[in-house]
Amino acid sequence: MKLNNFRIQNYKSIKDSGVCYLSENDNILVLAGQNESGKSSILQALADFYSGELHPYAMRKFDSTTFFPSMDCTFNVDGGNLDINQILKDLALPEEMGEYFRKLDKFIIIRVFTSQTESILRVDDDTHNEFITAIKKINEKTRKNKPPSKTEGQEKEDGGEGINEIKLIDEELSKEDLGDILFSYTTKIIFFDDLRNLLPEKIYISSLINNETDVDGYIAVKNIETILGEDFTKFSELEDGVRESRRETCNRTITADFNEKWKQQIFSDSKTKISIQFNQGGQSDKGPYLNFFIVTKENEYLIPQQRSQGFRWFLSFYLRLKAESKANDKLIILFDEPGLFLHSKAQNDMKNLFEELAQKDQIIYSTHSPYLIDSDHLNRVRLILNDKNDGTKIEKITAKISDNQQDALKPIADAVGLDIAHCFSLISKKNVIVEGISDFYYFVAMKKILEINDDFSFIPSVGATQVHLLMELCIGWGLSWLIIFDDDSQSNNAYRNIKKNFFDNKENDVKKKIYLTKDIDGIENMFESEDLNLVDSSANFNNSEKNSVHVKTVGGKELYSRLFFEKVNSGEIKKTQISREAIANFQKSFDFIQTNLILLN
Repeated sequence: MKLNNFRIQNYKSIKDSGVCYLSENDNILVLAGQNESGKSSILQALADFYSGELHPYAMRKFDSTTFFPSMDCTFNVDGGNLDINQILKDLALPEEMGEYFRKLDKFIIIRVFTSQTESILRVDDDTHNEFITAIKKINEKTRKNKPPSKTEGQEKEDGGEGINEIKLIDEELSKEDLGDILFSYTTKIIFFDDLRNLLPEKIYISSLINNETDVDGYIAVKNIETILGEDFTKFSELEDGVRESRRETCNRTITADFNEKWKQQIFSDSKTKISIQFNQGGQSDKGPYLNFFIVTKENEYLIPQQRSQGFRWFLSFYLRLKAESKANDKLIILFDEPGLFLHSKAQNDMKNLFEELAQKDQIIYSTHSPYLIDSDHLNRVRLILNDKNDGTKIEKITAKISDNQQDALKPIADAVGLDIAHCFSLISKKNVIVEGISDFYYFVAMKKILEINDDFSFIPSVGATQVHLLMELCIGWGLSWLIIFDDDSQSNNAYRNIKKNFFDNKENDVKKKIYLTKDIDGIENMFESEDLNLVDSSANFNNSEKNSVHVKTVGGKELYSRLFFEKVNSGEIKKTQISREAIANFQKSFDFIQTNLILLN
């Protein structure tokens, strides 16, 4: 069962999140936004939807009014996920109703809380109406096929059994009854949000026997038991030799699986060992207990607290995930700031790990880090914004946002910049220098659209005034180069400065090296409005406002150009969809490049 979309109302800072659709093409959703915008609240609300218990302080209270939280989750029904015979049995329905469930492709389940620990589950009105309509059709068919009533003489011949009766389906089955049953078939949601479940240094066997869930590390230890299929509470009953053999088997199994399964090289030592030791306990102890150690060097036993928080977080995550995966075919896994304790390289590896997990499970995580945002998949990213009047909202990254919310875009813009940093290098022998990242993405995309295969690279500057620095590097390194400038005041000034300082004001010479997009004062204005609407139809580019002005209201220049590039690269935007005007504008630039970009000796 795949989560298709969700909507959260009256939960902490959230009045109404709006409907948030998960990425259609993969199983990853990224929540990016400002501090205190409500990212954690969204994740916690989804966890509460599944658990049926509210997180403390989740209720929205103003004056004497309490607003009860509710969550709507839409699930796609995929393949044989629904045990139709069991559903019919649970709802006391005849076999004929199985046809309705076989046609069901998605349904919405709503949980409305009435207190901290009490809530009501129900399906939405449309799902329920379809359900009742199916019942009524079956009942109507049953009525039409009713056998004729028996005559008095026939009744006597049959022993006085009475008039034939028909059995109709109850048409009053409630939204709640249907919601409860369908909810039991939804995918399990687990929330990995903090350090409470880190592997402990020590845990008493009595804590495991008495299910003392508040004891530090209890859940981590129970996860190990699940992974191993072991019961540590029985260790004290075993003979010494048997117990030692079992313990060594546990150590080998958990260590081998950890090192073999997770090869993301998050930690430099790939031979980390996890050691479990059993102790009978002395007079000062509360009976037998287990010790846990991390062994990274021969005979160097470190308690978990002596390793970095990043390592402990990752190990704890592994134990939880491995245990849950053993009991569930698929999961919806929620992470709150998963890279908080990991350095940048480890965060990038964590991102790769999410890709692996998403082959089976759905992943939703919040982040401030550009290293956890894949600029090749910006379709996954949702902006989390908090408005004084409207509360927390979930928006697409092309949404119009206010000036004081611009920093919500920073990790996304940084991710684009990081991607750029790895996309090019000045070792290319033939280079075309453009003003910025957005120019870079549009030109690379249009090079593909126009099927230009010449071997040259685009290099983005950080504005027209800095272009000369990249030009000087190319000159110093003996590389061939050209420059493309917009036709605006800043670019024209940069053009004149380069002509004066590097070409002795010789116009003919500079015109062979620098191309000005005549009468086009921004890269977005190389396109018609309908071209940019191909990226996002709701962006509403139109002829009444310059594209270069309007793009600032729908995510910004860099982000929108990256989305254009992404859709061209994936084949979603094709040459046949691009306007003649845009093709002509870019073709002029490429004609200049192909004519003047000469390989130096």
